[in-house]
Amino acid sequence: MKFLIIASCFLAQFTICGQCSNLVCNSETATSLNNKGEGILLPEFFMVGDFSDCNLQVGLVDINTFEFIEEYQDTIDISCDYVGVFIVRVLDIDSGNSCFGELNIYDNLNVCISSINDIEQVETYQTDQYLHINLNNAPSATMHIFNLSGQRILSQTLTNSEMIIDLSSEVKSTGLHIVSIAIAGQIHNKMVLIN
Repeated sequence: MKFLIIASCFLAQFTICGQCSNLVCNSETATSLNNKGEGILLPEFFMVGDFSDCNLQVGLVDINTFEFIEEYQDTIDISCDYVGVFIVRVLDIDSGNSCFGELNIYDNLNVCISSINDIEQVETYQTDQYLHINLNNAPSATMHIFNLSGQRILSQTLTNSEMIIDLSSEVKSTGLHIVSIAIAGQIHNKMVLIN
């Protein structure tokens, strides 16, 4: 009788450990809207490792207030209203385990009515290895520089109205990069070549 009780406890513990007990999200993910200004977010887009035993849902969180913009669901449809930087959370609804990461949603095809590259406050241009940024009195902005694989190379809060960034010393990789400047939920993108 004691043997049966011990064996059933062992099996119960094994089953629990075999479920989705360890979620790992990418810390940074970038996506762009399609030519109709639409996209879809699936939990699988943000996961690392084996999550085949997981029952996942995805949620979208405001990066400034940490409040849910979209509660947990199987998929999230995104549009031009979602262009910007967010926190994405992935939840295994069976175990309650979750993970999170940063998500940048772009309009690389400029299909949204108010193009993200036309933010009036932001002017950028490049001379040699220097990136000139003029925020035109915007209070502050966040700048990210990504390589073409979507990996974030540099993040910086911009508080001065005019700044000059030495790309050759700040960014340790060469080639084309995307500079993304976010102000009040809008994003200004600029391609730069770093030699």
